[in-house]
Amino acid sequence: MVGRINPAVETTDHSVRIDAQNARALLAGIDMLVDALDNIPDRFALEEAARILGIPMIHGALAGDNGQVMTIFPEDPGLKLLYGEAEQNRIDPRRAEAVLGVPALSPSAVANVQAMEVVKVILGRRQLLRNQMLSIDLDAGVHEVFKF
Repeated sequence: MVGRINPAVETTDHSVRIDAQNARALLAGIDMLVDALDNIPDRFALEEAARILGIPMIHGALAGDNGQVMTIFPEDPGLKLLYGEAEQNRIDPRRAEAVLGVPALSPSAVANVQAMEVVKVILGRRQLLRNQMLSIDLDAGVHEVFKF
């Protein structure tokens, strides 16, 4: 789809679920990673692959009217600041997004902030969401940054 909109963009489709075993092979050759996954264990696999490949990862997550964004460089503590150790996180059928649902505007809000983080990384800006998380509450109209 992106290639049809802008032919200068190269895309490669992979019809597989990313996991710790295949992440590095699937991501080889990319410059930056944007996380739009729906569960914590797969996010940790993605982060580990980004770390090994030496590339930044722009994390985004949402549940209901709430979202969060964090930019993670290979040397950063990353997702463990948010979720604890990787081994503690299992896919839970009662996870927040499964219970609360995801209104259509929530993904676009998180994706817009993630896209801006990508632009800031490319431009070398210093005001990144590194070692901090932007919390977005669309219902209350509140955005807060939590520093770790």
